[in-house]
Amino acid sequence: MFIEILLAILAGVTAGIFTGLVPGVHVNLVAAFLVAFAPFLAAHFSLLAVAVVILSTALTHSFLDAIPSVFLGVPDESLVLAALPGHKLVMAGNGFRAVFLTLVGSFFSLLCVVSLSPFLFLLIPLIGSALDGVVGLILLALVCFLLFFARSFFAWLIFFLSGFLGYVVFSMDFLSQPLFHLLTGYFGIALLLDSLLTASNPPKQTVASQHAPRGFLKTSFFAAVAGFAAGFLPGLGSSQVAVFAQRMLKNIGDELFMLLVGGINTANFVVSIITAHTLEKARNGAVLGVFSLLAEISFAQSIFFLSLLLCVGCMLVFLGLFLARKAAVLFESINYRLITLLVLGGLVLASFFFDRFFGIVLLVVSSSLGFLAVKLGVSKHFLLGSLLVPTMIYFLL
Repeated sequence: MFIEILLAILAGVTAGIFTGLVPGVHVNLVAAFLVAFAPFLAAHFSLLAVAVVILSTALTHSFLDAIPSVFLGVPDESLVLAALPGHKLVMAGNGFRAVFLTLVGSFFSLLCVVSLSPFLFLLIPLIGSALDGVVGLILLALVCFLLFFARSFFAWLIFFLSGFLGYVVFSMDFLSQPLFHLLTGYFGIALLLDSLLTASNPPKQTVASQHAPRGFLKTSFFAAVAGFAAGFLPGLGSSQVAVFAQRMLKNIGDELFMLLVGGINTANFVVSIITAHTLEKARNGAVLGVFSLLAEISFAQSIFFLSLLLCVGCMLVFLGLFLARKAAVLFESINYRLITLLVLGGLVLASFFFDRFFGIVLLVVSSSLGFLAVKLGVSKHFLLGSLLVPTMIYFLL
């Protein structure tokens, strides 16, 4: 059994490297593939080992997906808000440090969640029952909080335009990947176009030894708490929670914000394992895949998974630093404008592959709105109206 679990971890980490480093490839793809082939795999491996592959893939993805977000400007959906500060650090020669900060956030948030897990097993069912039926009102209150502090006509305009676009898009049942088109346009293509028009090749990247910034423990703990909220509240993902966490921490700067987003991303996933046992609900595709394999996640299994992920997380810090250092060195030797054009072309082709003509139209619209936000100086998080407004309407109506 030990050898089987070890091999499952290695397989999951390998798959997570692929999904984490290749833009547009999601953990859910691996989970769906393994679930589809579960009858065949069950003849050779235990279903517990297959579940370990899925969870190891998801954790690895949450540690490594900052690399393409930082160096290519193509963020995963959970790291969309980190794209702009990550890009700033790259243009200052600190791309490696940007990834380092997300890794610090990921690891210490993982450590916080696992350490607090005895309380979370008791707390989540209580909070879950207390909040049942009022999720829509909570989202409405959070949106009002966000807009109140905006105090900008253009911020309100971008929020409501993105909210309207999101509502329309998520009503189109024939689209296979609506979220890909929206987020790629908002946070990928818009940023890449602005960079292409205004920036020259980035400077030499510093890959020296790094140190955590002052206040990293407080920020990591706050990220774990925010990830806890995202992990069991339906409709709230890592990016949405990061918006409100940033507001509450105030002026934390680009470095601590990278750490915050990385921490929330990982904490959200880890909390979802506890949620799966306590509320018997899957909050993401990886945990849903595990549910499909095991039918339920027992208390003993959830403890085993948390312990295993903590061990894997220790390894992922070093793996992430190694890959980030390689990416920073490689980034120096490429033609930035050429790689930007290639990435733009790849994103357009991916959008066409998913939804043909409608995908391209949606990509153009979302990119235009994202580019408008950049030019108006509106914070990118107001584009998350595309997610918040439809979710709020769903729970309120």
